Amino acid sequence: MTRVIPGTDIPVIGDRAAVTRFPEGHAREDGDLVRAARAGDESAFTRLYDRYARIVHGVLLARVGRQDVEDLVQDVFLTAWKRLDDLRDPA
Repeated sequence: MTRVIPGTDIPVIGDRAAVTRFPEGHAREDGDLVRAARAGDESAFTRLYDRYARIVHGVLLARVGRQDVEDLVQDVFLTAWKRLDDLRDPA
C-alpha cells in the first residue's frame, strides 16, 4: 500500500513526498474559475484561493521568516485578484 500525505493524495516515497501532476481537467477548471472571477464572481476567486493558498504558503515558508508568511500569502492573492485581467491564458 502506498503511503500518502494525510489530507492529500500526494504519495510519499521514503521520507519525501513525490511530485504529482494535477488531475485531468484541473487547468480547465482553473480557467473557468478565473473567467468567473474576472466577471466579478468572488466565490470563484475564493475557490482559487482554497486551491492554491497552501502551495503559496509552502513556497513562502521556504523563503521568508515564518512571521511574515501569512501577510505575504494575503499580498500574493490580493495582487492576483487585481491582475486577473493581465493573464494571457486563464488556465
